[in-house]
Amino acid sequence: MRWSTLAAALALGALGCTEGLGQDGQRLATAMDDALSAGIEADGVMATRLFSGADIYSPWISTFSRDGRYQAFTHWSSGDGDLAIRDLTTGSIRHLTGEDSPNPGRGFAMGNRFSSDDEQIAFGWWGEDGYVLNVVGVDGSGLRTAFDPKDRGADEVVVYDWTADDTEVLAGLVTWEEPTDSGYQGMGFELVAVSLADGSVEVLLPFNAEGRIPANRAFYSPDGRFVAYSTNDLFVLDRSSGRRSTLLGGPSEEQVLGWSNDGEHLLALSDRGGSPSVWALPMANGESRGDPVLVRGDVYGFMAGHVAGDRLVYHVVSEAPELLVVDIDPSGRGSLSEPSRVINGGSFWDGELAAWSPNGESLAYVQGNPARLVIRAARNDNHVQVFDLPSPYAGVYSVRWAPDSRSLVISARSLGTQGTSRMLNLRLESGEFEEGPINPAEGRPVTHDLRTVYKVDTGGVERISLAGSGQDYVWTAPGLGVVTGPEGCGWGRGGIALSPSDDRIAVTANPGLQDPSARNCIGVVALADGTMNWVHRGAPGELLYGLEWSADGAFLHFLVRKPDSADEVWAIPAAGGEPRKLFEYENIVGGQAPGFAVHPDGDKLVFRAGEENHELWVMEGLEEVLVRR
Repeated sequence: MRWSTLAAALALGALGCTEGLGQDGQRLATAMDDALSAGIEADGVMATRLFSGADIYSPWISTFSRDGRYQAFTHWSSGDGDLAIRDLTTGSIRHLTGEDSPNPGRGFAMGNRFSSDDEQIAFGWWGEDGYVLNVVGVDGSGLRTAFDPKDRGADEVVVYDWTADDTEVLAGLVTWEEPTDSGYQGMGFELVAVSLADGSVEVLLPFNAEGRIPANRAFYSPDGRFVAYSTNDLFVLDRSSGRRSTLLGGPSEEQVLGWSNDGEHLLALSDRGGSPSVWALPMANGESRGDPVLVRGDVYGFMAGHVAGDRLVYHVVSEAPELLVVDIDPSGRGSLSEPSRVINGGSFWDGELAAWSPNGESLAYVQGNPARLVIRAARNDNHVQVFDLPSPYAGVYSVRWAPDSRSLVISARSLGTQGTSRMLNLRLESGEFEEGPINPAEGRPVTHDLRTVYKVDTGGVERISLAGSGQDYVWTAPGLGVVTGPEGCGWGRGGIALSPSDDRIAVTANPGLQDPSARNCIGVVALADGTMNWVHRGAPGELLYGLEWSADGAFLHFLVRKPDSADEVWAIPAAGGEPRKLFEYENIVGGQAPGFAVHPDGDKLVFRAGEENHELWVMEGLEEVLVRR
């Protein structure tokens, strides 16, 4: 497992760690480091912003036509996940599936790719019969199922690319094994070429090739002989021989962006040197040749994108919530200092799920995508440890410290589109992750012994055994939105938090519009006997979000959101009593996850706050620049 202090990780990136690379990869990495040191960047590449705003969807499951005119993406705001097209010239959106489209079936699209002639789109589709690979015309005509992964015993299909003659689709097949008695569920993966003529499959890369699968994109070379793909590293696969070579690796993160039209360059994003930069790697016969070209450096906020003809179209987060820390008065008299940055935003995932260790000495939070777990000393900003998640895990649903502050339990999300969550135990002394059981409730709280997970649903507070011995309700709700108890609290799915001693569950009940007379409330369920104690009743118009327990289990901390007002963090005795306001700030990020954490001493609060903004950009003139070089 790779782990180090942050300073060491950045130093390794600057020096170009080449462990595990062949001679070709070592030469390429050294040339990139030399270019960074000399400040050499290509001239003549124009970067233009196309769109800005919240109405930009699905950076990893959207693609662009080769003529640069259209974006195909999953439009979640429609209720289902419809396949839709955005005209990048006018901004208009047109649905290819779902209501008000030529194909009104229910389901959702997961990943897509324009054909080489821009006339068709291949996409993964989840419908009544599970996942299939569909093809549809860009005008919505001719929808057909080209391949069913179940024919090969697979469960899911991920679309990556088309061949230049539009006869094959490059795809990934995901197969989920039956869970074991302990809850372990293995995953199989194949990178395959699917014939659109008859649905036959050529296996290009089995899952057992080091257990690494394409995390973002995979692309055919223009002549179809090679496939470039990226995990955290960058690989090229020779289709005829099956030989796989590593172009770039080490502690830096690489994301393949596609081939130039003539196949003589492979474009990739790399954070070598400490900042994300776009590179063009000269290629011949699947191997690097010549010196790499730094197309553009410091492309901060880059999420995903790919080559489209003579251009690179990509998605960036230009603004994101920041992780901040502030000194507060435990007695409730407000903040004692101005908030200061723990880390800048730059990525929507930076600073998620922050949690203080019970002994108060460390702060854990999640950063980046794929996710890394960062442990920072509470009183010493210079002491930082960074832990990369083991393959095939790419995201984190929840983080919980052990009572002794020496390990953390993490609910990690796998790379499969099914989004299976597994419990991982990170032991800080060794830096090693131990795999635990599958968590069917994803990020909901799990007991320290990894035996039980709790979740809230319309029926109440549910207890699920992670050993496969069943599930039941520890507290049963009277009905969704129904007023319950003398406090007039309405039941609705909200936040949930497990006490440090695993003996109580706290919930926020947000009935929403089910019953206008019902109030948003906070309740505590005693797990020994299932009794509910409603400890706080919100004022009219208040929404209550994200719960956390104090380290000693005596208090609950929660977020209050009101119309046209700053967000507020409050504390209330877990047994009930008078609440007190600890802090207020604009746009504190919070939902089912708290978005904030109070230090065990009660004198510090870490929180995420700020707006997010998404943009689409295009770099044009790539061919001219690369030919000139």
